[in-house]
Amino acid sequence: MGRNMLDALHRDVTWATLEYGMRGQAQRENAIAVNVDNANTPHYKRLEVDFLSGLKEALASGGDRTQLSQAVRSGSTREYVIEDESFNNDENSVDIAAEMGLLARNSVDRATSYSLMQKKLRTYKMVMRDGR
Repeated sequence: MGRNMLDALHRDVTWATLEYGMRGQAQRENAIAVNVDNANTPHYKRLEVDFLSGLKEALASGGDRTQLSQAVRSGSTREYVIEDESFNNDENSVDIAAEMGLLARNSVDRATSYSLMQKKLRTYKMVMRDGR
């Protein structure tokens, strides 16, 4: 990649948002995997990852493109334990069917983000090649 393309990606709010989303989706997928792995562990409380709140906060901060993309990149992701749910007699809060649904949705979200990132890169490459 050329220096101009890297500079453009650095200032691109859409790219920063997709990058942040991919990181959050990876963390969410990991939490789901840990939950599924502990589905039969007595007293285990499921984990959940929230990255959308940090993204909304960063996008609301305003500023120019560079400031906004930096705010998005430094947005926070929060992993927390769900204490008030229990689906089993052993006080385990993992519902396998719900976790599989979350995993499927997260997989679709990641595939969509990846596809959008590829499209964005193709656009930048075309601009660099054709000078448009």
